This record gives sequence, structure tokens and C-alpha cells, in this order.
Amino acid sequence: MEEASLLYHGRWKTLTRITFPLVMPHIFSGAIFVFIFSLIDFCVPDILRVRVYPIEIFIQFSAFYNERAAALFSLPLIVIAILLIVLQRWYMKDRAYIQVSLGLAKEITYNLGWFIIPACCFFFIILGLSTILPLVVLLNTAGSFSNYSMIFSTSIEQILYSFILAFIGAVLVMSLSFFVSYIIERAKTLTGTLLGFASFIPLAIPAITLGMGLIKVWNQPVVSIIYGSSFIVILGYIARFIPFSTIIGIAGLKQINPCLEEAAFLSTARWIKVIRGIVVPLSQKSLAIGFFFVFILSFGELSTTLLIIPPGRQTIPIKIYNLMHYGAHQMVAALCLILILIIFSFSGLFLLLYKKFTKNIRCSL
Repeated sequence: MEEASLLYHGRWKTLTRITFPLVMPHIFSGAIFVFIFSLIDFCVPDILRVRVYPIEIFIQFSAFYNERAAALFSLPLIVIAILLIVLQRWYMKDRAYIQVSLGLAKEITYNLGWFIIPACCFFFIILGLSTILPLVVLLNTAGSFSNYSMIFSTSIEQILYSFILAFIGAVLVMSLSFFVSYIIERAKTLTGTLLGFASFIPLAIPAITLGMGLIKVWNQPVVSIIYGSSFIVILGYIARFIPFSTIIGIAGLKQINPCLEEAAFLSTARWIKVIRGIVVPLSQKSLAIGFFFVFILSFGELSTTLLIIPPGRQTIPIKIYNLMHYGAHQMVAALCLILILIIFSFSGLFLLLYKKFTKNIRCSL
């Protein structure tokens, strides 16, 4: 569409009349999700000692032991977030995503002209204040290399524990969300609509409230074995991050023309064979991306894990959180940088494997 417009109009008119109107719904959806995440976030305001509403929920539950007040305090946030999610779902429901092939089209580059200067200044100011400057402060606070060596040797158990939990959680979340997203996208019925709305509800629940709910459900004599084990943390990851993987799964399925599955059903009547031979191979890119995002989010999760972690266990974010309260600033800075290095290393490894294994997509029945 951009190429057709460029045959008759300039780049600026194509950008404002074609590109922006087509991507604006997605920008709007992203803005809604960022607003919801900011509204219900607990970790960042708590670390920065900013008294926001989710912290009041945490205080009522953990300091005053008033579960009823904490639950009531959660209701306004949940209602606002659900209304925003309903708005986003309604706004995006009729958007078409299907394309002829899975390959990306040729990229079109726009010459911004004089506007490149304020655009770059805006980008580097935001990047510098939000990322580069904090990293410089952490490097300055962490001190000598011996601090890194010492904190790494004393945190290797927590690193492995966090990695195992995040890996298992990501596998389970992607396995579940694949079938959920398939039903949502292909079953154009009331069941699919309700399931689609239900899969997004966890986005509207503050992490602290979710942790409270998990405690109330699993802290029972009959299921105490789950509550006292690491599996409760994995359940927390599933509850928190299945909306993210479902969104990615739906986006991937929208890129697959249903005619491919209909043609496959001419050769076999077995639904599972069509899924395994057609849908899964064509969805492997979205499955890989969903796994990566859920793994990274689980590896750094704090809010829910803080309430449900089994006694005697610590993930890396919880250890950082505890060290901050003890005033061990050098250890906190060094461990934060180690955590960042681990995430970047895993991200680089993922990109290499992603390009290698998704280069050639093969389907078979």
C-alpha cells in the first residue's frame, strides 16, 4: 500500500495518509497496555519509595494483615483496567492481519530531513535518562571487580533457581496459550469470544492482588503440598504472563491464512495432525518470541513472587529486594548488573538460535 501511494504522492503524504492510519490502532493498544501496567505496578514505585495505590494494597495485606481491606482496595484498579481492556478488544476486533506469505515485505525508508535532529535528540534524551544514566550509576556504585565475584559466588544458587523456574514457566505458558489463542482466533463463537476476554483479565489484576488470591486458594490443608513448593511460583508466572503469550500467539495465527488448514483437512480428518503438521510449523516464530518474552518477564518477576515464594527460597529479584532493605548498596548494584548481563546474554543466544531455526519453515502432514 505504501509502494502504491509512493507512485503518486510523496513520502510525507504516504507516511501521514497510509502508514500512520494503519498503525495507529496498534499504537493506541500499546498505549492502553502501558497505562494499565503503570497503573497496577508495584515494584518500581516501591523501590523508589513512591506512595502509589498498589503499595497501599500491599501495606494492608502484609503490614496490617487486613485481607478484606486489601481486596476492597484492589477493586477500583481492577474495574478501571478491565474497562480499558474491553475498549482495546472492541477497537481491535475487526482489524485484518492476514498476508499472502510469512515473509516480511521490502522495507521502505523515509527521509526525515531536518526533523531527524529533534527526533534523535528526543530518542537519546529518553534513552539516556531511563537506561544509560542508571547503568552508569550502578557501575559507579558496584565498585571493584571483587564485589562482582563475591556476590556472584554467593548468588549462584538463586540464579539457577530463577532460571529453572522461568524456563519451566515459559514452556507451560506457551503450551497453554497456543491452544487458547487458537480457539480464540479460529472459533468464531461465543465460547471463543468469552475465552478471549477471560485470557486478558489477568492483565487487569495487580500483581499483589494476584499473589493474595494464590495464597487464599492454595494455602489449604488439602493442597498444602503445592503451596509449600516451587510450583506455586510457576502458577504465579502462568497467571501473570499468559495474556502476553496469548497476544503474541493470536498475532502469529492471524498471519496464517485459514485456507491452509482447510486444504490440509482434505487430506486428513485428524485435527491434531493438522495442528502438528501445519499450524505449529507456521507458528514457530510467534511461539519462540512468546517463550522468550515470558522467560524474561518470569526471570525478573518480583511483585507476585514476593508473596508466594516458598520458605527458604529466593529468586534473584527477591534477593536484590532484600539486600536493598539491608542497605547493601554495593552488593545490590553488582547483582543488578549481573542480572542485566545474564538477560542480555540469553537474549543474544536466543536471537542466534531464532534466526537459525526459523530460517526454513517446513510443513508436513
